[in-house]
Amino acid sequence: MSFFSGHSDRATALDQHRLPGFFLRFPPLISLVWTWNRLFHLRSWYLLSLWKKMLGKLEPNELVIDLGCGEGQYLWYAQKRFPHLRYCGVDRNAQSIALNKRYARMQRGAKVNFFAQDLERAALPSPAGLILCASVLHYVADDLTMLKKAFAALRPGGSLVLYLPVRGRSVLPWYRHLKKHFPHYDQSQGLQRVYDPEQLHQDLESLGFGVEQDQSTYRTLGILSNELQFCGITLAQHGPWISRGLMFLLTPLWMAMCLLLAGLDVLLPFGDGNGRLYLLRKPH
Repeated sequence: MSFFSGHSDRATALDQHRLPGFFLRFPPLISLVWTWNRLFHLRSWYLLSLWKKMLGKLEPNELVIDLGCGEGQYLWYAQKRFPHLRYCGVDRNAQSIALNKRYARMQRGAKVNFFAQDLERAALPSPAGLILCASVLHYVADDLTMLKKAFAALRPGGSLVLYLPVRGRSVLPWYRHLKKHFPHYDQSQGLQRVYDPEQLHQDLESLGFGVEQDQSTYRTLGILSNELQFCGITLAQHGPWISRGLMFLLTPLWMAMCLLLAGLDVLLPFGDGNGRLYLLRKPH
């Protein structure tokens, strides 16, 4: 029996990435979550650079779709910097959509719409100049249907920015141990698959996409940064009181170490990693 097994079935809102109810009462507080994610989620460092670049190429009033928009961190990042575009966010989480709608009512003149739908069955507006699908596809039961819908919604020459995890390689044995014995996000969201990048590349081309960028992310140091974050947060929530106290005291050092490892992972881009960032184009 695991030392931590007595806590293994106690999932928290944080494990499931569910926000406390006060965010619905005070929607502007969501910006704190966006800031945390942009700082400590390495994928955001890669995504935002490409996302901003592609948004800047669109004509006024073009449609941008965020498939699996969650709490809207990428959509609202875009809207505040490119307000001349139209935006649509789709997510299966009704709470996230409700939060986005409340936040939208506070943004005067924002051209945004949000819909709570399963992504495989969503009726996407079209034609879109740009679609984002960030860390979502591996939770979708029928991923090829979702990709076909995205392809159909794009205008000729439109782009899909796609980010997803691949391979599933881990570094720390105690990360695997904690993930086995504690609730976590992949478990609560229903992880469907881990992609093989070579096979995925072929599937994307078979659907008609032109692959203009295929970038590896989350190499060894990035994996280590992510696993340290997971271990620290898990022990702070579920561990015995000694580990909770230690994590509280060590939080500044622990998070600084995670940031350092993530930064080194970006500066030393050697080898294949656990993440893949694609820029896909629909042919004219």
